[in-house]
Amino acid sequence: MLMLQALLPGYKAAMNTYMDAVRNLADRLLPLIAMALRLPSNFFDQYFHKPIGTLRPLHYNAQMSLPDEVCSHSNASNT
Repeated sequence: MLMLQALLPGYKAAMNTYMDAVRNLADRLLPLIAMALRLPSNFFDQYFHKPIGTLRPLHYNAQMSLPDEVCSHSNASNT
C-alpha cells in the first residue's frame, strides 16, 4: 500500500471519498425501495447498520503491444 501511495498521491483519500458517496447514495435509495414495495421506509435499516462494502479496484499488469496488435480485431484490413 505504501508503494501505491507513493505512485498515486491522494488515491486512498479519493477512494474513501468515493466509498462514502456510494454509501450515502445507498442510504438514500433504501427508503425509496422500501416504500416502492409498500413497506415502512425504515424497513431495511435493520440490515444495513454495519456496512460490508469494500472496493477492490482491478489491477492488470502492463503489457506491451505493437500498433498493429491494438486493432487486430477490427475490419481495418478489409477496407
